Amino acid sequence: MFVKTTLADDELVSVSASHELVEMLVDPAINLMTTGPNPKLVYAYESADPVEALSFPVNGIQMSDFIYPAYFEDFHKPDSVHFDQLHKIKKPFQILAGGYQIIFRNGKWSQVHGSKAKQKSFSLEDRRDHRSETRKKRTRRRSKLPSVPHPRHLAARAA
Repeated sequence: MFVKTTLADDELVSVSASHELVEMLVDPAINLMTTGPNPKLVYAYESADPVEALSFPVNGIQMSDFIYPAYFEDFHKPDSVHFDQLHKIKKPFQILAGGYQIIFRNGKWSQVHGSKAKQKSFSLEDRRDHRSETRKKRTRRRSKLPSVPHPRHLAARAA
């Protein structure tokens, strides 16, 4: 959870933890991507990065802002739906000043930052063991799930 890094940066552990939890719930295998407004890019399905600098209280504990699936649907008109929990995103694929978006372009993963300040702070972050680094290294492995019989076969067995 990057607790040491979070504390060293004077950030809140609850915000870092909720950021990572949202992303793990949406894309646990770190393999979801989508197309978007730029046909030459593929966008990582990261659900807290574009609004990374924002948080809101839940029972007095600060939690990370997060985006909704509509964020990745570029057919939505500006302000037509809620794109994030705090309603700061106004259109699909918008990146707020304190956020970033992971993209795949020309065979390589990189980031687009919402501001020069975010780009600078991002370059100073300790990114070891971060989800984005796992994506770059291609170290993900397929889960070994047991074989699940088709419902038709289960019904035949029961008969």
